[in-house]
Amino acid sequence: MKVKLSKMKLRPKFMSSKKGFIFTLDVALGIIISLMVIAVSVYFMTRGSESSLPQYQLLTTGSDIITVLDKQNVFDALNPSTIENQMGILLPSRYGMLIRIQGNFSQSGGIIEAGDEIPLRVNTLTGRRIALIDPDTYIKITYFMWVKPQ
Repeated sequence: MKVKLSKMKLRPKFMSSKKGFIFTLDVALGIIISLMVIAVSVYFMTRGSESSLPQYQLLTTGSDIITVLDKQNVFDALNPSTIENQMGILLPSRYGMLIRIQGNFSQSGGIIEAGDEIPLRVNTLTGRRIALIDPDTYIKITYFMWVKPQ
């Protein structure tokens, strides 16, 4: 009696099924990609914004001044000297500020500026706000803030 031996391929036990091996590689690749996405997300979230606390404080001060001037209706007259006087009362002495008002009004070609000249070679931060001065008139207020050189 002859026993016919089939040609058996010698494989390690973990590679006994091609489907199982490919599925394992697919899962491993998916986990690696997921971990990379999480790592990049954590990096960018912890990095935050490039602005530091003093810069944030400077912008907050500018925003607060614009808000107070708007609540006091200082922008309604569109008078640069009145805006500058009221701004000077609110602005701390170590800060400089320029307010640029743009709108659809005939005065000064639709642009009014009040405040100091922006010095050269000084970091300047900018903020914007929209205000309503009449029932039909919106203005865009852009303010520039900087720390005055000592």
